[in-house]
Amino acid sequence: MLKDFDDIYIINLHGSSKFDESYEGVEDENIFDIKVGVSINIFVKRKGSGKTGLAKVYYKDVYGARREKLDYLSDHKFEDIEFEELNPDAPFYELSPKSDDYETLKEEYNRGFKLDDLLTVKVQGFTTERDEVAIKFDKIGIQDLIAVLSSDKSDEEVRNNLGIKDSPSWKLDKCRDGIKQISDKYSYITPITYRPFDNRWTFLNINLVGRPRPKIQELMMGRDNLALCVGKQGSAIGNNEWSLVYISSLPTDKNVNPRGGAYLFPLYQYDDKASEIFGNKLYNFNYDIISLIEDKTGMILQDASDTERTDGGFMGVDVIDYIYAVLHSHKYRKRYHQFLQNDFPIIPYPESSEYFFLMADYGKRLRELHQLIGISQNDFITQYPVSDGEDVVTKRVYEDTDTGLGKVWINNTKYFDKVPNRAWNLFVSGYQPLDKWLKDRNGKKLNGDDIRHFQKIVVALDKTSAIMDEIDSYILFANNNSID
Repeated sequence: MLKDFDDIYIINLHGSSKFDESYEGVEDENIFDIKVGVSINIFVKRKGSGKTGLAKVYYKDVYGARREKLDYLSDHKFEDIEFEELNPDAPFYELSPKSDDYETLKEEYNRGFKLDDLLTVKVQGFTTERDEVAIKFDKIGIQDLIAVLSSDKSDEEVRNNLGIKDSPSWKLDKCRDGIKQISDKYSYITPITYRPFDNRWTFLNINLVGRPRPKIQELMMGRDNLALCVGKQGSAIGNNEWSLVYISSLPTDKNVNPRGGAYLFPLYQYDDKASEIFGNKLYNFNYDIISLIEDKTGMILQDASDTERTDGGFMGVDVIDYIYAVLHSHKYRKRYHQFLQNDFPIIPYPESSEYFFLMADYGKRLRELHQLIGISQNDFITQYPVSDGEDVVTKRVYEDTDTGLGKVWINNTKYFDKVPNRAWNLFVSGYQPLDKWLKDRNGKKLNGDDIRHFQKIVVALDKTSAIMDEIDSYILFANNNSID
């Protein structure tokens, strides 16, 4: 855009409900009944201007109540608006003002280690290019699909049966021919992390899945592994609080983060040529960074084959958990918001073993909650009252009861009761998980397992919110100072 246009004018009306921008007694509201912030952008291109450099960028913030913003727009002619001229620079050319302490914060932020410098192998999540066919809710669904694709039915019968359409890069006949030639078809049937708190099944093979990502097949499919799933484009969720991080032990769809897509940073690599005596599981670490962590904590990284922490040591999963905790700090996200918009995050080094293990413990708790580990019906805090009507999802409406709890209506008669506000409103991996989970089941009848799964997600999110607040009480950045 900077190359294509002569002038760019931005009137940022803010108003995001996902990122509180109220200040000094001024409550910021959206001019529309939507969750994302709003801006007015004017791009000017003059015929025959002969421009050779980048566009001039002019910017104006407008905060306040809805009525105040609408009055501002009504009362001001364009030429009367006091724009601030910006000077976007490399490498990200941000179209927003830099904070007064930008350079100080940047120097502080850069003292940490960059995620993609520590975890040397990364791969973007897979994408099927035809989710409605290639992704199923259960194993039986994908087994039935492969049985049909491998059958003697004509292509036309299969096409009509499954509703499949060819694309320029994918043809049904070639897909079927390829699958029929695979001797061990069912080795490609795998559970996957599809969206946050939403595991499904697919056939992770190039004949069905557009981009299965060989590294995912090699490192995550049927392997003992754990991957941080992190988005690079924080700007994909606008001026909302950064939340593009998730955890998975399964092959993961790139849209586990919205829009920009998730990159998987696995804990382990595998060397299948290695001796069985010494094991073939290796850490996916940059040991220069690990050495600095060892120096700061006075601890030593244990072998990848170890299953328990020993005196004077820490495990690779502790590093993952430490990072996961830091990235779930509201204070970290707010302080470094401008640096999280266009690149992978930088993590502050732990300054002591006590702090490292404290944060790693918080990260472990979050990791297990996000994998719904250890959550049973005894932990449920919601109810699903018995009432007339079907359990079919036709809407998703949160009714606040002004008690910190509310009802989540899935249709006109059925609802989940006593859902905490903070669980409904929490964003994880760029999504509002409870809303997203229901949205992806629109028109589907929920069975008992579905209902219990939703209630587990509520528990996980409610506890996540509490843990994030606890992390904020202890989070440290450069020079061992707490974040105010």
